Amino acid sequence: MNIISIEIIVLVLAIVTIISHTETTIKRSKFSQNIGFRSCQKPKNGQHICFCGKNNVTFDRLKGERCNKGQVIKKESQKSNTSKINGLRLVTKAIHQSARDDNKNVQCIGLRYKPLLNETQQAYVPLRNVSVEAWIDSFAADVTLTQIFVNQEENPIEAIYVFPIEENGAVYSFTAEIDNRTITAVLKEKKKAEEEYKSAVEQGQTAVLMRQSQETLDTFTVNVGALPPGKECRVKITYVAELDLIDGNSIRFVVPTTIAPRYNPSLGRLQSPDGTPAEYVQNTSYSMSFQAHVLRGDEHKIKQVANLSHPVKVNVTRQSIDVSSMGIALDRDIILDIDLPDNRPLTRSVIEQYNDTSKYAVLLAFTPRLSDFIKISNGKDETNTEFIFIVDCSGSMTEDSRIGLAREAMLLFIRSLPVGAHFNIIRFGSNFDILFKNESMTAVYDEQTAKEAENLTRSMQANFGGTELLEPLKHLKDHPPTKGRSRQILLLTDGEISNTNEVIELCRSMSSTTRIFSFGLGHSPSRSLVKGLARATNGYFVFVPPNSKVDTYVGSQLGRALQPSLVNARLEWYGLSTTGLQAPKTIPPLYINDRVLIYQLLEGDELKNQNISVTLFVGDHKIDSIKLLSNSVHKQDTIRRLAAKALIQELQHEKSNTSDTENNSTLEQRITTLSMNHQILSPYTAFVGVETTSPKNNNTASKVRHIPIQISKGDEHLFESPSLYSFGHRPSHYFAYRRVAGSRPSSGSSHHYSGMPMAIGMSGYPGQVGLPAPQQAGNAWMHSYALQDSKASSTIATTTPPLSTDPVRWLIDQQSFNGAWILNENDIKKLTNGKSLSTFTSNVTKSKDALTTALAIALLELKHTDQKNLWYGIVEKGRKRLSGFGLSNDQINSLINEIKNKL
Repeated sequence: MNIISIEIIVLVLAIVTIISHTETTIKRSKFSQNIGFRSCQKPKNGQHICFCGKNNVTFDRLKGERCNKGQVIKKESQKSNTSKINGLRLVTKAIHQSARDDNKNVQCIGLRYKPLLNETQQAYVPLRNVSVEAWIDSFAADVTLTQIFVNQEENPIEAIYVFPIEENGAVYSFTAEIDNRTITAVLKEKKKAEEEYKSAVEQGQTAVLMRQSQETLDTFTVNVGALPPGKECRVKITYVAELDLIDGNSIRFVVPTTIAPRYNPSLGRLQSPDGTPAEYVQNTSYSMSFQAHVLRGDEHKIKQVANLSHPVKVNVTRQSIDVSSMGIALDRDIILDIDLPDNRPLTRSVIEQYNDTSKYAVLLAFTPRLSDFIKISNGKDETNTEFIFIVDCSGSMTEDSRIGLAREAMLLFIRSLPVGAHFNIIRFGSNFDILFKNESMTAVYDEQTAKEAENLTRSMQANFGGTELLEPLKHLKDHPPTKGRSRQILLLTDGEISNTNEVIELCRSMSSTTRIFSFGLGHSPSRSLVKGLARATNGYFVFVPPNSKVDTYVGSQLGRALQPSLVNARLEWYGLSTTGLQAPKTIPPLYINDRVLIYQLLEGDELKNQNISVTLFVGDHKIDSIKLLSNSVHKQDTIRRLAAKALIQELQHEKSNTSDTENNSTLEQRITTLSMNHQILSPYTAFVGVETTSPKNNNTASKVRHIPIQISKGDEHLFESPSLYSFGHRPSHYFAYRRVAGSRPSSGSSHHYSGMPMAIGMSGYPGQVGLPAPQQAGNAWMHSYALQDSKASSTIATTTPPLSTDPVRWLIDQQSFNGAWILNENDIKKLTNGKSLSTFTSNVTKSKDALTTALAIALLELKHTDQKNLWYGIVEKGRKRLSGFGLSNDQINSLINEIKNKL
């Protein structure tokens, strides 16, 4: 009886288990169906291919495509790695991995090292953790950066940490907490602050100091001095930053996390950031946590959010979208894209009153429309414009297949040029090479020169050594554009240089004839350089997120370079007797659907007047007007700080552009005054704070500890494969940048201006990867780059993309240099789901070539609007070719629309 009872119990339990498992399976199946269950390949070549449903239909997550119930859903906006929650686009899985992710064995805590060769005692890295919390509202972000320093040694230490902040960030608060006591740092003139800090540390008082570099404006240094043994110091830095508008429909929030090793031409080698002895390591004991709160008020209803760089957790409420991530390696920028609502106003104003006085800060936002350009512009003859593409071919361009992506970008550039335009290609590194060598610096774009440019591009390698941008730009300055022409430069670089100010000011001196459209590549490009080049020449900048297609961004920039811009814009105020300080003082060129922000600092009670308005004019043409409402004044400091920062940046660039010592001194004083009046950090001021309640201890000098900096992702080749993790190992290693023997750039003469070997000392840390011994340095480093370059060359093909998987790039590749498309019947059927060319015959033209050209244009405009940035220049060129077939503008539009209706 007992045996039977046991068997019955076992049988019942088995049935329950089966039922439970079946229900779970059904639930999982339903869940999988609801989210569009998929499997994915590893992201590469700017694509993330996944398989949807039972039939394994492919789709590309980096184009914003998704799988829903076995069906591929295409999206107009090209975003990456997303899932759908309440209509919001949220990244839930990392696209990229860091060196820390790849090697779990080097995630050590309390990393120790030998700080100096003459010291025998090992020391702990005093930086334990970094955290970021940001509040994002409309056009700006308020960010708190927290750094935790711990002294685990037996004596007091001075910790020194060099790190980046967004170059337009206005730092307005710096505090430190020790033993539950808060030190509130005070903003002072830099020399006075440094003297106060030095005096306090010498007397054994804990003190903190924060400074901004005068050379690279996105580099900052924090000193924590006389930190007692066993004590923790929690440093908090707060800043506000303006957010960039991307493609007219989203804003981008970026947190730079590391400073890539930057090449210093005057030294002939790489150097540590801000000239400090800080050393680069492949992995660090400290990591970062990240939180961002994207406000979703009714006034600025955010559509979607995407994280382009890291895996994140997401919480969505009616008030905000909260994005967070833990354990982030500080080896690449954090990038967050926020899509804006379609029905947002094209003009906007924000007014803030500060200091509880009659002082106001005003922000004005204008977005010109196509109708404005049609109304004002009388057309633009591109044949009177020179187009010069400057591409970085230094060794660092091997990483992440950057050189392969650059080839794709170059091919699009070549194909998009209008017939008869003047153009050239310059490659640079430790030397530079010009494709067409003549006094005018350009060649006329025709079939022969287009073929030469394509052949060069397809064989282009990252074999030019270091990154020396100044010399090719000097050469361009010495060879200005021919009289009656303007010059547009498209500059593609990873921005790893140290002489940022010198390069920017050289470009500023060419701004009367030259505009630069700059591209920042990689995981941690110099944002100060890339933005500064565009700002100094009234051009435009973009940053290309890792694993993205560069040609899309080139298409967007080339579209700006080809389209007319509205220049000499000005503001006219009504109802105000004075307009105060304006930044930018000169409004930059306006582009279609690109926002321009203008700040104004005002004083007086006139803003209480209900009849105040401001109008944006270009010449005598009105672009738009904004009425300022006195009942919408906010008591905040965001606009004021951003305005003061913009004014300081203008003065800083003006200072760099003059060699007059007296004028320089005056400009420094004006910057200092603005900094002090608005309490934001500048290159000539510093935050300093001293712990006055603790007893003085001047018996023991503080040991200096420079925080090691994690190498940026993409620069890991500077280290050997992990081999030494033993405690206390510190080899004295060096590596050199040298051009590979026999790698002299092809195509004629090169301009050599640096023949010296380039070297930098880099020390190993326990748990870190060492570098090759001195005698092997050059060969090992260049061998690494040679291997990387071969990988890059094979990874990114420059052959024709398949029509079936990438019809847009296939059509771009098929266009003739003169803008026509010559398509065969088989291709036409593949493009149109089986329709023949006879389906599209028209009374407008009897020319077969004109018909196939119009068909290609119709396909791109009708079916691939989400990739307009890529094909804009190509289509414009095709339309001009149709006019060459004898068609008027009305006939061209009629023919294309007729074909669209038949598609």
